[in-house]
Amino acid sequence: MSVHRCRNMQYGVDELHTSVSDSEESEEERQAEDKMPIDSLVEVLNTAIKGLEQRDFISESDILAIHKIKEKLLNQKPKLMKQLNLNEMFCKNVKIIKK
Repeated sequence: MSVHRCRNMQYGVDELHTSVSDSEESEEERQAEDKMPIDSLVEVLNTAIKGLEQRDFISESDILAIHKIKEKLLNQKPKLMKQLNLNEMFCKNVKIIKK
């Protein structure tokens, strides 16, 4: 049996569709829930870049490194959105089957 966690985008609430207990949830699923959202990370990096640009002792190459990290995060977002859409479709199908 497996655990399927669905995100209700309208209310921002996790719905659990399962036939096993939460204690049997895989470590990977728990780690995914603890991850900070990409949008939040990008916002933090933008703030850091603004602050670091005001300091004379921070080189342009240091700031460029942060820009590269931000770019990598933004490139991952479409992949995560595709996964979310597939998960959403699966959850809708589970609800239809249960009716």
